[in-house]
Amino acid sequence: MTPIIEGHVKVSVIIPAYNASQYIRESILSAIGQVNISLEIIVCDDCSGDNTVNIVKQMMKDDSRIELLVNNSNSGPSFSRNRAISKAKGDWVALLDADDFYHKDRLSKLIDIGEKHSADIVADSVFYVNEAGKNPVAAIHQKKTQQPLMRLTEKSFIKNDFPSNAGFKYGYLKPVFRRSFLMAKHIEYNEGVHLGEDFMLYMECLLKGGVFLLMGDAYYYYRYVEKSLSRTGDNTKYMELISNNSLLINLANALQKNDAALLLEARQQNYHELIFYNDVVKLIKGRHIIDAVKSLVLNPKVWPIFIVMMSRKITAAYMRAAIK
Repeated sequence: MTPIIEGHVKVSVIIPAYNASQYIRESILSAIGQVNISLEIIVCDDCSGDNTVNIVKQMMKDDSRIELLVNNSNSGPSFSRNRAISKAKGDWVALLDADDFYHKDRLSKLIDIGEKHSADIVADSVFYVNEAGKNPVAAIHQKKTQQPLMRLTEKSFIKNDFPSNAGFKYGYLKPVFRRSFLMAKHIEYNEGVHLGEDFMLYMECLLKGGVFLLMGDAYYYYRYVEKSLSRTGDNTKYMELISNNSLLINLANALQKNDAALLLEARQQNYHELIFYNDVVKLIKGRHIIDAVKSLVLNPKVWPIFIVMMSRKITAAYMRAAIK
């Protein structure tokens, strides 16, 4: 266990907040309740229109470790995280969304692992919970033969996060980062990115040589709300994600990470397959059956995407039922 040194901040908990009054108190309390670790809590409010700021200010009166930043204009979570991280004093930076919460042992366990194994990024599994924070279901089901601690590589991270894959994506992890690593490698959130910003940051860490460890146990509680892009049929979101992925391909090429670049290009193709899937579904829903059949006949290579998307729907339905 890492010793606690008086006056020294081991970890800075970063909480971006926007209209989070329903959950922000529970989120902050879960950070305050961390055991065997010295910390500070930096909340960055993005011009909330509810009572979020007042709740945080009230909590600040009872705990001097809480700091509040308020943006001048609504600038998005990436800006808020960057601003909070720039103020951080901790050896480590921990992410926490304003509607989620920690187990009391989380930060001490993750940071002990990070320091013992000289890691730059450490994450745990995630518990999905319902809106009341109850009925936890582990997002990553560990096999008995799997090591309790595994290193995520560029390849394993990209392969897990192909957009059509069913199951939990590593981009949803909420790691702790060694702050000196982020500073030395000049890594921060891309403030022009509004979808998949976490995946992009984690990939940049890996491409720049970060040691990323994942432990099998879950200590992070994530309020599960299904956000299925395919369900909405909104291809504009996929086009934005394609643009983001192109930035990663360029970075991988610039760093001469050829294998990672090839996998990212395959990931790009998967996005185009999902766009095709959405287009066919729209034709079917619009009762343009002949046009839908023609599209399928002319594009047999993308038939497997329909099987994959059915698997995703089944997985999502199971998750909703499990946490009710």
